[in-house]
Amino acid sequence: MIYRIRILALSSLLWATAGKPFSSASGRRCRTPSALRLSRANIQLYKPFARHSRYAPRIRRYSVLDDTQELTGQARPSAQDWISEWNNRSQSQLSPSDIDSSAPKFTPDKGIEAPPPVLPNIARTREGESERGVEKLERGSAAPPLEAVRRTINDWAQDRLSSIESNVPVAGFAARTVGKWMESGPDGLGRAVQSAIENPPQWEEISPFITPWLSPFPGPLDNVLDPSQVAEADSRFIRVSGVRLHYRQAIPKEGVRVGKPALVLIHGFNGCTFSWRHVLQPLADAVGGRVIAFDRPPFGLSERPTSWTGENPYSASAAINLTTALTRALGLRRYILVGHSAGAPIAASACTQSNRCEGLVLVAPAVSLSEETKENLGYDKNGKKLQWPVSSDSVSQIARLAYTMGVIQVPGVGISYVRAATNKTIDELKKNGVSYAVPYDESPHAVANGYIRPSMAKDWDVGILEHYKALLKEGGLLAAGPLRSSLPDKILILQGDEDKQIPNWVADAYAQELGGEGAGVRYEEWKGIGHLPMEQDPIRFIESISSYCASIYR
Repeated sequence: MIYRIRILALSSLLWATAGKPFSSASGRRCRTPSALRLSRANIQLYKPFARHSRYAPRIRRYSVLDDTQELTGQARPSAQDWISEWNNRSQSQLSPSDIDSSAPKFTPDKGIEAPPPVLPNIARTREGESERGVEKLERGSAAPPLEAVRRTINDWAQDRLSSIESNVPVAGFAARTVGKWMESGPDGLGRAVQSAIENPPQWEEISPFITPWLSPFPGPLDNVLDPSQVAEADSRFIRVSGVRLHYRQAIPKEGVRVGKPALVLIHGFNGCTFSWRHVLQPLADAVGGRVIAFDRPPFGLSERPTSWTGENPYSASAAINLTTALTRALGLRRYILVGHSAGAPIAASACTQSNRCEGLVLVAPAVSLSEETKENLGYDKNGKKLQWPVSSDSVSQIARLAYTMGVIQVPGVGISYVRAATNKTIDELKKNGVSYAVPYDESPHAVANGYIRPSMAKDWDVGILEHYKALLKEGGLLAAGPLRSSLPDKILILQGDEDKQIPNWVADAYAQELGGEGAGVRYEEWKGIGHLPMEQDPIRFIESISSYCASIYR
């Protein structure tokens, strides 16, 4: 954290001091290159970077540090010495391809009109991974302009971020996004800020971020019940790995057919068994096997532990292990996992834990993409480069992510934040209903009430808070998924072309990353469908999965 603060503070200092006069050791005042405009008051901030910078030899020699002689063994040059050396070396020791020959010279009376227009060529030296990205300048090269120093700091920060990202991938992602703004210079940061100014948030949008600080350490929730008291007639409960899970099950009306697999349905973030209400029984009849949908903590009506020993029950790894343990507890000898959204990577990883998992279906998968795939995502219809999971221009999303990462760690405030944000969503659902088209004769408000129902169960706030913390620690959707070789031979991916949560190009790119059709990955993109294909077009959903099962069990 302290390194990132120093990076941002130093960058602001360099830009803020551009164009200001510099007092040399001889008392003369001249205009220096932007890279060297550092005041005595702020130079201490720069010391950590002076040791690591690729331009360290030049920076140390020409800085205004009082201990310059101690650092370099040389006395500080006077302003006249510095000016003469700059003029001589910048014009005589650089080739025309390195620097524009028409660049203005320094003069004691006029200073300099503009810095050199381009960065001189730099000889790169690599001495193992620990010195990745470190570059050195020969002592005779020209002093670096501001752009060079900014890039130096950015590259140095990228090396430091590798350790952060390995431990906290989400934090690493947020920091790298800020790094992209720095890499693109003032223009890139300006565009990001301008986007926020042109679309300022309303009080209703920001109140959940402010009010938790005004009322920390809230009291117990009112009007909450035990999950069994909120459950419906077809609800079932089973204790698995110390957690009481809520699930629903459908049996084929004609009975389970010999040799047919069971289907285990895993919902996404903020989902529950209610998400599968239209397809549970029809899938069982079509496939000929049991169909089971369960609530993974902290969602639905499954238990939300407030204390535990060992593995965090709200972590992604616990959800993976819980899925496999549930299949054993229910006696499933062979099964196919169906994961929706954030449940997709859980299904994929759980499928690698047992050879009893013989198939995998990913619905609107919220998955991680490799760096190579992300680099080759291409551009949208407006010529803007596609970025996943968040565009570097999406200031509001990045700010929300960064704020959430911080506030959930604050005792007392984190729980207030979760309550405020969740209650805001609940109020919107009660008022407007769901925003997507629903099939049959359902009303948007009836569907909304189905998703609100689990908030009547006790400890939902603690569960969500601990789930956020677990996601932050493990990296959430940014965590790498299993290799293709460890997954079933045939995989089905279903995606709506109007999905606003998981863009269709993400699912398509992931299908290609897994090998595409030639590697047994079948990708279906449905026109006019959003993030919930099983709710928006249940008939087609049942047909697609039935066809997939038939291709495995002929």
